[in-house]
Amino acid sequence: MADPDTLVLSDFDAPRPVSKASIASLALSLVFCCPLTSVAGIVTGLIAIFGSGKRVTGKWLAALGILLGVAGLSLQGAGVVVGYNAVLKPILNGPQSAIIAGQGGDITAFRNSFIPISDAKGGSEAAASAFIQELTRRYGTLKSAALDQNSAPAAPSPGSKAFEGEYLLDCSGGRIRARCSIEITDPKDQLTMKLIAVEIIDPSAGNLAYPTPASPTPVEGTP
Repeated sequence: MADPDTLVLSDFDAPRPVSKASIASLALSLVFCCPLTSVAGIVTGLIAIFGSGKRVTGKWLAALGILLGVAGLSLQGAGVVVGYNAVLKPILNGPQSAIIAGQGGDITAFRNSFIPISDAKGGSEAAASAFIQELTRRYGTLKSAALDQNSAPAAPSPGSKAFEGEYLLDCSGGRIRARCSIEITDPKDQLTMKLIAVEIIDPSAGNLAYPTPASPTPVEGTP
């Protein structure tokens, strides 16, 4: 039996084309000034994700198209540049700015990159500092982060402004993978992206997450 991790020449014989519906979804959703294009972007994105077979790629583009379409409906009148800078660009870089700020000593900026998280749910300043320190100890300083468009996207549910994706983080000690949950918020009519959670995937040393998962409450009478 062949090793599933071994690439063979046939894997590259017929590159899969990008779904036209995915491209259309992203293009339509970037036109924030018209509600009809936002709706069309959401619809074509759903078609691309659930209606396209395995012969095409680009489902990440469709997922972003859906997310931007939902965001566009909540803030009609914003331009393409605003949508790109406030939403699309931060989504493509994920936790990059938050981690770089934390490693630069600005733990407040790191925490402010997340939705409000109570201390009881692992969002304390101490938990944030511990996450940054351990990440730096293991992997060094973060240089850049980018959305892994080859990973399977988790499409946002209807009416949701949040999605989960995987990112590749290039650090001074090597490349690592992270899973991020992201939410689009609209406080005071200003469209922004906020992180919900970041988890470094490390089968060898153990995963590293912020906010810190709560420890299970010990049952009374157990050691």
